[in-house]
Amino acid sequence: MTEISKKNGFVQSLFNGIIDKDLFKPFPSYNEDEKEEMHAILDTVNKFAQDQIDPEKIDRDHHIPDSVKDGMRELGLWGLIIPEEYDGFEQPEMTYNKTMEILTGRCGATAVMYGGHLSIGLKAILLFGTDEQKKKFLPTLAAGEELAGFALTEPNAGSDAAGVKTTAELSEDGKYYILNGRKQWITNGGFADVFTVFAKIKEPDGTVDASRITAFIVKRDMEGFSSGKEEDKMGICGSSTTPLFLDNVKVPAENMLGDIGGGFRIAMEVLNTGRLGLGAGCIGAAKALIPHALQFAAQREQFKKKIGEFEMVKEKFANIMITTFTGESIAYFTTCMKGYGEVPVGVEAAVSKAFGSEALWQVVNDCLQVAGGNGFMKEYPYERFLRDARINLIFEGTNEILRMFIAMSGLRQPSVQLKKHQKGLPADPSEKNIQINELFKEISVPDESFKIDGFSDILKFQTDTASSLSKKFYEVITKAVLRHGRDLRDMQYVQKRIAEISIDLYGIFANIARVENLISRDHHTSESAVLISDTFARQAEKRITMNLGEIENNNDEDLSKIAEILYEAEKYPFDILDY
Repeated sequence: MTEISKKNGFVQSLFNGIIDKDLFKPFPSYNEDEKEEMHAILDTVNKFAQDQIDPEKIDRDHHIPDSVKDGMRELGLWGLIIPEEYDGFEQPEMTYNKTMEILTGRCGATAVMYGGHLSIGLKAILLFGTDEQKKKFLPTLAAGEELAGFALTEPNAGSDAAGVKTTAELSEDGKYYILNGRKQWITNGGFADVFTVFAKIKEPDGTVDASRITAFIVKRDMEGFSSGKEEDKMGICGSSTTPLFLDNVKVPAENMLGDIGGGFRIAMEVLNTGRLGLGAGCIGAAKALIPHALQFAAQREQFKKKIGEFEMVKEKFANIMITTFTGESIAYFTTCMKGYGEVPVGVEAAVSKAFGSEALWQVVNDCLQVAGGNGFMKEYPYERFLRDARINLIFEGTNEILRMFIAMSGLRQPSVQLKKHQKGLPADPSEKNIQINELFKEISVPDESFKIDGFSDILKFQTDTASSLSKKFYEVITKAVLRHGRDLRDMQYVQKRIAEISIDLYGIFANIARVENLISRDHHTSESAVLISDTFARQAEKRITMNLGEIENNNDEDLSKIAEILYEAEKYPFDILDY
């Protein structure tokens, strides 16, 4: 295959048959001054969260008190990642993600409010705003004098941003865009002052171009802007989630973010960066709940034994540890990459969100199961964590959408490169497979691309596994692109398997990079970390091998047929009394 000149993220490189040595390296260590500054901030945040945030009361009252917002203002948290030139705190991504861990571990609703402001609400201004826009809006947002929200979702437009119906029509004098429409399920919708709103440009003749989604900065005090009643949610009950209504809202033309038609790119970039903080936050919640289950398992006796001594309980805790550790590795492997320069990490952030949210869901479920009947009672934290955790698999892109995104993003470059080779392939499947196998010998990358060196011998199983599975992944992906071409865009069963292979592979690499740092420093946790990374690699190898094999040999058609049976019946169609 031809060499890729454009810098890619780590996962994209795997699709291209390359283990990027510039990105795959041990986690960097921080010097004492850096660690001291981060610890000072995080210790203060943690103390504030423990002393001032009452998660049970917030959940019960369905409201986050002003004292919490004011306390976060006093700590400078609302401007944590905003540059100093706009009166922000200008802290690195690591500090923000660790802050999200602390807040999510204490109160999911508070973390959602915070992320809604800093992770996505004002992020478009930070990334795409002009200097004038930044000077106008960021200082008050950094100070927490105003808070932000992100308004993309509509009744008929969730992950499908192209389905946006809200319109923006330029006034005759060219000074304003007049916005009309409705947004749905907007975080911080009940109180935020500044919103990034997405709309399609409406021409003077009334036509609306679906491709011209554009972003605008909209203020709550603009005439015609209003928010609806708070949604009654399953979890994160204290966070504000409302619809927004735009009725001939006159938005100054200078409040447009980016160019006309650039809104889709802005929305995707904001969500891509926001997903990393969400993944880290989920791991923080998992870590916060684990001690409760451990304490119960150490105290509860059944059959004259502590329940923690039973192997089925040990298995749960082992998987809790492996999953939480790997989710943490993935989140901070990606965070490290963002510090290596201009490296696109949108796919890696999607992996972090998907893995982290599913890790938390597994951890909460297992911890609740260990607690038994106590876990079902509201006097214990399990049921609140369970309700709060469920939304993470849905917002900022459902995990199904993210799997499509991971697969199709990764396949994009191989599809372009292999297009010319597809034209001469025969239609007959058996002949086609023979020719694809012969063709692969000519176009495959050298084995050197999959070589991993420079890591400790004690990690040999993990590095050998990562190397061999990466090679197999590249081979299967390349042949799948040659075999199916553009049809892969509609093959979601295959996309799901490709994404899950990518997620597992990325987890293996992230663990290696993390553990190597611990080994190099002779850290007291390094021996345990090696064991955990080894076990995850063995578990992932089984899943990857199965998914690789099922890309071409599967029962996907049967699954579709069974789903159609249910669709046609519009209910469960069997009754045991029919027999």
